[in-house]
Amino acid sequence: MYTLKRLLFLLLVFINSVSVAVDESSTDHTTEYIQMAAESFKGGDWVVAPIPYSNPTIGTGLGLVGSYLVKLEADSEPSIFGVGGFYGEEGSFGIGGLVNLSLFSDRMRLKLPVATTEITYKFYGVGENAGKLGISVPLKQKISATQPKVAYCIFDNLYIGAQYRYLRSTTAIDLNQLKDTLFPDDPTVIQPIDINFETSGLGLLAIYDSRDNTIYPHSGIYAEFTSLFFSKEIGSDLSYQNYTLRYNHYFDLDNNQILALRISGCARGGRAPVFDLCLFGTSSDLRGYVGGQYRDRSMYAAQLEYRRTLPFFKERLGMVVFAGFGSVAPEIGDLPSADILPAGGLGLRYRVSEDFGLNIGIDFAIGREDLLEFDFYQPVDKKARWFIEPRIYYARDQLNVFDQDD
Repeated sequence: MYTLKRLLFLLLVFINSVSVAVDESSTDHTTEYIQMAAESFKGGDWVVAPIPYSNPTIGTGLGLVGSYLVKLEADSEPSIFGVGGFYGEEGSFGIGGLVNLSLFSDRMRLKLPVATTEITYKFYGVGENAGKLGISVPLKQKISATQPKVAYCIFDNLYIGAQYRYLRSTTAIDLNQLKDTLFPDDPTVIQPIDINFETSGLGLLAIYDSRDNTIYPHSGIYAEFTSLFFSKEIGSDLSYQNYTLRYNHYFDLDNNQILALRISGCARGGRAPVFDLCLFGTSSDLRGYVGGQYRDRSMYAAQLEYRRTLPFFKERLGMVVFAGFGSVAPEIGDLPSADILPAGGLGLRYRVSEDFGLNIGIDFAIGREDLLEFDFYQPVDKKARWFIEPRIYYARDQLNVFDQDD
């Protein structure tokens, strides 16, 4: 195993070296290229937007996001420079930045996100049965993290590359709420438990991208496989592995209508921390679930979304309707027999940048518990927990405002 880790590390160093040395002609004209990119940088588009959000996981709050979109070359994809932050209930806050570059006629893609956040959220345990119970304990977690990625195009539409992730976490667990739920007559006060650790992981990635537009695609495929290997040899307190697979397919029905299919899966090996398990509710895979209520070591999700541009506000307004399903399980082999978790909803989009096709939007979504509990004739006593989820749509596909997802 140690030899395998050494070989992996050497392979990553080699891939990174190849990616940096794009080709001989680019190296010979570095100064000229920088001057050209600097001149092109002036022709970008600024976007600043306030984003409200409401989710049972972290409550209600307000975010502010600013982005600068620009083409550094005429034949490259748009590059993005962004900053954002949020403040919510119980003092939750976060701030982060993103640099996403398309270089050398889009033969190289570089991404550098960095963020720090402190949030209070509900932890429901691990596994399908824990999610069904719906019993949670409040966690207060401080996280600082970064995850740079580099990918180089080796054939038409096919990229290979490497990534690194560093994360520092401090988590405080308050068990008094759980005690009061299970033993309401017990006056004992339990002191919060603090857990501190750091994770450091290296990994490979492969991307196939045939989309006609990386910001708002009408047709084509975006498929991605990523891996991360966390080990004490590279400074991680925990040793485990992350594997993620995503497949997006876009169908152009006409100029104003798009059908988007998304299939994703993930698996975890080793001693993966609970916050890094596969889970619903914090990305674009399945909207309508409390973030982390369903989490385990393997997961799959499939979702279909219909997108339509509306003839209002100079065709800047749009709407979406989506539905999907998925499952979580301890092992990949257990997924076929796991309970299916359905979800669905609708959303609105508003185009804030006509030059680059950047949309902001808000989604209203429900999951299985909402569908089972909702009573049309008693809407006051039993009503669906609608999730109001703000989203920004750029850079590979749709993104949760505070959770980058290619």
